[in-house]
Amino acid sequence: MSSNIRTLWKSPQYHKSLISAVTKSILRSAQPYVRNVVPNRRALGDYISLVLESFSDRSDDEIYRMLSYVATLTPVREASSRVDERTTTVFHILEQTGFTGVNSIADIGCGDGTILRSIGARLGLPPKGMVGVDVLPAAPFGVSYVRADNSLPYNVPPGSIDLVTIFVTLHHIRSRVHIASIRDMVRVGGMVVIREHDCPHDDTELKSYLDVVHGLSETVTMGSTCADFHRDFYSEYLSRDDIDRMFGGWERVYYATYTSNNPQRLYHVAYVKK
Repeated sequence: MSSNIRTLWKSPQYHKSLISAVTKSILRSAQPYVRNVVPNRRALGDYISLVLESFSDRSDDEIYRMLSYVATLTPVREASSRVDERTTTVFHILEQTGFTGVNSIADIGCGDGTILRSIGARLGLPPKGMVGVDVLPAAPFGVSYVRADNSLPYNVPPGSIDLVTIFVTLHHIRSRVHIASIRDMVRVGGMVVIREHDCPHDDTELKSYLDVVHGLSETVTMGSTCADFHRDFYSEYLSRDDIDRMFGGWERVYYATYTSNNPQRLYHVAYVKK
């Protein structure tokens, strides 16, 4: 992998965003048992800026290893709002579109199942009504788990799911067979809710930034190296038009993006199967 961090550090567009992304990644993974190293978020941001400046001539792997080390020394922790934010977003979309009758939900790229369980709990669903799909070998607690295989369709009965959520995961799906599985598992009249990056194929700087953000998150939380991340987690970023074509024949019933600072070009979209 090329030195994306060095390039982004020199970019007028992504310089500040890079510091913010590093800071957020470290805040999410900081160890709570070490005290008096970095007192607050602003101080951490300043420290990260110094680290990046000092290491700006090094490879991405070297920089990631240093940042992972910094994460283990950082006592500042930030309560993660990711679960609440994504649960709230799903219910906002359901309310805005008038979509009801959700008796089953599948989360593609469910991870540890936290978001899936949060949405399912608000819907009053039993574990069998919450289907998690991921590549991880261990099944999340309290959901029905389907482990993805690179070449086989997902083991979810056609037309059995009312609502599918896909949070920044479509760009990691390597197989078109899996896209077909997602389309097939949704009942007629069912909905897919997607959170993704709007990344045109020719926007190489945005692709570099997204690679760095994903690599940072994986490195400081899981201890993987940059090379490990990009070997194990395939990424092919998609534009909004790409995803519209992916769900061709379905009705797009919702679209919203962020009006504030949004360097990752994240947006939400929902489609109903016709």
